[in-house]
Amino acid sequence: MRRPGRRHDSPTALTRAVGALASAAARASGADVVTLDAPPGSAGPALRVCAGAGRLAPCARGGTTWGEVFVTRQPLASVRAPVVRHELVHVRQWRRWGALFPVLYLLSELGGGPLRNRFEQQAGLHDGGYVR
Repeated sequence: MRRPGRRHDSPTALTRAVGALASAAARASGADVVTLDAPPGSAGPALRVCAGAGRLAPCARGGTTWGEVFVTRQPLASVRAPVVRHELVHVRQWRRWGALFPVLYLLSELGGGPLRNRFEQQAGLHDGGYVR
């Protein structure tokens, strides 16, 4: 739940815990784990990336951000600056909405998929690879 005066640029216990669980699951499926700096001009922290995850890893489409961690089946070389920028917005969304974020995200998905999902729109459809 959103707390008055709370900043959304700091990790929370929840985002760290969710990220740690996703990271562990991705590593167990064969993912490489690296930390990428935020692209120039992007506000935000570094992004922990679990790339090359196996099919049992917790991710959908091109990848999924869980708390502080981005899990993808794609190789690390495909995780370029626009994708990092996009996923960092999802990190901030996790920080803002906490445990409600996955529920709100799924509800927004029901309205017409990623192109109509307000969280994907906020993260940037172009950066996320939804539109070219």
